[in-house]
Amino acid sequence: MSSTSTHNRSKVLIIHDNRIGHLNPAIAVSEMIEKRFYLQSEQFAIPTLPKRTVSIFKKLSHFPNLFRTLGRLYFKFLPRNLEHTDVIVCSGMPNLIYAAYLSQRFNIPLIYAGGTRKFNWRLIDWTITTIPEDHSGRQIIIPTGAVPSKITRLAHIPSNHEACLLIGGPTKEYPFTHQDFEEMIQQFVQFADQHQIQASVVCSRRTPALSEHVIQMLKDKNIELVNTCSKTSICDVLKRSEYIFVTEDSATMLSESIQTGRIVISVCREDSKKDEIIQNYLDLELIQRKTIGQITEAAYIKPKLNAQHIEQIVTQQLAEDLRAKSQELSFYKCHAKKAVIY
Repeated sequence: MSSTSTHNRSKVLIIHDNRIGHLNPAIAVSEMIEKRFYLQSEQFAIPTLPKRTVSIFKKLSHFPNLFRTLGRLYFKFLPRNLEHTDVIVCSGMPNLIYAAYLSQRFNIPLIYAGGTRKFNWRLIDWTITTIPEDHSGRQIIIPTGAVPSKITRLAHIPSNHEACLLIGGPTKEYPFTHQDFEEMIQQFVQFADQHQIQASVVCSRRTPALSEHVIQMLKDKNIELVNTCSKTSICDVLKRSEYIFVTEDSATMLSESIQTGRIVISVCREDSKKDEIIQNYLDLELIQRKTIGQITEAAYIKPKLNAQHIEQIVTQQLAEDLRAKSQELSFYKCHAKKAVIY
């Protein structure tokens, strides 16, 4: 990226579309660099972008001039006080589209938490991922996805020895069916009965509507059903749980579960193949992996992961890059002298 203006910037701008799975990783990265580089954060919510729009801009990213030109025509909204923005942070492809447009138009460094998925990596200053990607951009590789401090703090708080099941939704890579989810819940209820523990089931915005039969079964078993409209937050559920079962489709919920320090079980279909991220978690002994029919076989094995180690990886590499590679960035000019190498 070419040199930026000399304005004294002091803000981390978080771009998000109000989806928790996109917002939380961005908040996590922002928290890390706020503390390390003495910045303040500000969030800017954008409208939900249609899938077709995301697809078109992803392709246009390989033609930067056209990307910028059409971006100015399409995006009629701007955050305030961009002159005080030192760096932009985001996660999720729709947010990357808009954040990259801002970055290119106003020449502000961009940090993206996630895989580029055929988006032009040259429009991103740093990517933060768990699996290295096949490009020569600046990549920061961490053991598991970035998670906000409200989650990582739970590792130091004893649980209530409960269990929870976090349910995502069907995707192309993880084609869970309605029947899969109902069978999963039944197996989870059996697990709670076996261990004689309180339990909760958490449904995300992608989870198909549960049948009246399943909802009644949960009521009869005194198992709390938490959804996007509930007063109970996922953080509340994670705090009190010792066993956390997570459907394999949700990378964000899986990362959050791992960093609570609780026992984490990734739930998959019988015919599911392990992707690189799941295999990496298994190799690092951060999770157990069980099929729907094996849920009751989950063992008492806790992951060994220090969330501070992830923060050090991110801020260390940023500090080194700022010193060695990015001396034209205002981010460097304003803050590199304050960044102390660990």
